[in-house]
Amino acid sequence: MVAMSLALAPLHVMSVWYCLPAALLGAIFLVDALRLFGGPTKTHARVLFKFSILYLALMCLVMVFDRVVT
Repeated sequence: MVAMSLALAPLHVMSVWYCLPAALLGAIFLVDALRLFGGPTKTHARVLFKFSILYLALMCLVMVFDRVVT
C-alpha cells in the first residue's frame, strides 16, 4: 500500500506536495506494521488498525491538497 502510494509521484500523477506527506505517513505506517510483526499483540493490532483509518483519510486529504495547489 505504501509503495503504491509513493509510486504516484514518479509516474507524474501527483507532485512533490503529495510525495513528502505520503512518505512521512507511509514511514509511520511501516513502523507500526513492523512493531506488530515483531510482537503481535492486541494493542499493536489496534494501534495499526486505527492508524490505517487515519492514514487513508489523510492520504485522500493530501491528494485533494495537491490538486488544489498545483
